[in-house]
Amino acid sequence: MNIRTKASLWVIFLTVFGFLLGGMVTYYFVPPGFSAPPRPPWSPRVEMMQNGGKGGNQENKAAGEEDGEKRARLVNMWKDRLNLTEEQVEKFHLIFESGHQKFISAAEASRERFSQIRSETDREINKVLNPDQKVSYEKIIEEFRERENRRKDQEHRRENNREKD
Repeated sequence: MNIRTKASLWVIFLTVFGFLLGGMVTYYFVPPGFSAPPRPPWSPRVEMMQNGGKGGNQENKAAGEEDGEKRARLVNMWKDRLNLTEEQVEKFHLIFESGHQKFISAAEASRERFSQIRSETDREINKVLNPDQKVSYEKIIEEFRERENRRKDQEHRRENNREKD
């Protein structure tokens, strides 16, 4: 047996031994209830766990929870944790409502900006292509858009089916 084969066998042996030793140490020395540190109550993962593993906003809307209800729940959480006065609670409501409106505006502005960038990119690409390539490019882009629309339709139907269940 040459030295290379011996070295390879030792590497394999030590790797397997390391996995086994790590598993044994974990099994014998990590307490059974050990888990990651708790997440803050406003964490999306906490919300997912409370909803039985179902994710954030879309699932809650399907279940009938509107944005206003979610903000009210968030304000109540802060009220309980910080012992807020009624005056502070009202201010929290106004602040969260204002923040929500700003997020909506920012999302709309970013959608518009993405659309502008997409159009600019298409124009620049069309400048580089010859006429045959332009036709092919338009067909490919149309296929992408149709595929994206089908995917969105499927998601929409799934959400509607969840609402019915």
